Amino acid sequence: HLARDQATRVRRILSETLKDIADAPPEVIGNLARDVELVVCAPVLENSPVLTDNDLLHIINLNPVEGALSAIATRGSLPDEVMEEIFASNDTVAVSALLANASANSQEDLLERICDKSRTVKSLQAPLVHRPTLPKSVALRLADFVADHLIKSLINRKDLDPETAKAIREEVSCRLDIVAEEEAGSKTES
Repeated sequence: HLARDQATRVRRILSETLKDIADAPPEVIGNLARDVELVVCAPVLENSPVLTDNDLLHIINLNPVEGALSAIATRGSLPDEVMEEIFASNDTVAVSALLANASANSQEDLLERICDKSRTVKSLQAPLVHRPTLPKSVALRLADFVADHLIKSLINRKDLDPETAKAIREEVSCRLDIVAEEEAGSKTES
């Protein structure tokens, strides 16, 4: 009855209380996870061990309240299918939360598609550059187009091998040469 209480405060307290309980009633957790108030659904979406992968996929496909996908994206471990659905949702904030989640072991293919999307969705560039671990192929692709203010962070990543770091510096150098040539050409035309 409490999970369906009209008072958001009551449902929020119940959600906070049950969020970590492994033997909480699945029906109650399901109701809380699908709640229309983020303060109610977020604690169980982020933490509840009762929610299965299928539950998470179902909730994602229900078009939940704004912020719910971000809550799911911060869970301790996420299966590939859930990460794929978060990416497919086009919820940039949730994808950014997924990128920031150090325990979400995203497949390289997914990271490459996020990288491709970040060419046009600039708000994904910083979370991608600052991702705890970044495959070599993604780092090299980012060096081709990432915003200038993120280049230093990309070059200074500690998880890249020396060969990859050198390749990134070379790519950045090429970019700078192209910009310098374009600027020199535009001054000549003036």
